[in-house]
Amino acid sequence: MTLQRDLSDRLADAGFTLERRQFNPHITLGREVVTDKAPWRIEPFGEVVSSIELMKSERINGRLTYTAIAKSR
Repeated sequence: MTLQRDLSDRLADAGFTLERRQFNPHITLGREVVTDKAPWRIEPFGEVVSSIELMKSERINGRLTYTAIAKSR
């Protein structure tokens, strides 16, 4: 949450208009996924996070493309 607050403050200071809805930290596991398997079941897992990347997503030639724009170790 500290990372999100810092980023929001910096974006606001730079003149960006921010959404007013409450931030809900999340990890996107899929976007526009098409499958004939239902329901999905994701088992709990224990992972150690050694870094976080801030990703930019944009459509390039009709494809959703992700680019890392910042990384924290």
